[in-house]
Amino acid sequence: MGNGRCGWVDRESYRRGFEDAVELCLSEISRAKSLEEAGRRVEDVLSLVKEDKLERLKQMLWMIGR
Repeated sequence: MGNGRCGWVDRESYRRGFEDAVELCLSEISRAKSLEEAGRRVEDVLSLVKEDKLERLKQMLWMIGR
């Protein structure tokens, strides 16, 4: 793909999505009281992504952006 696109998502959208994902994970880790809880929180986020629960993820991102 020599046109600078990554599948159906352009490079800038992919970068923003990745940045949002890392920020959300960092937010969940900072709320955790232990390493084990941090791992569970990040796994929960991944589960939401895999289950295509976009509305819940949007709510979580909105809350960390406040």
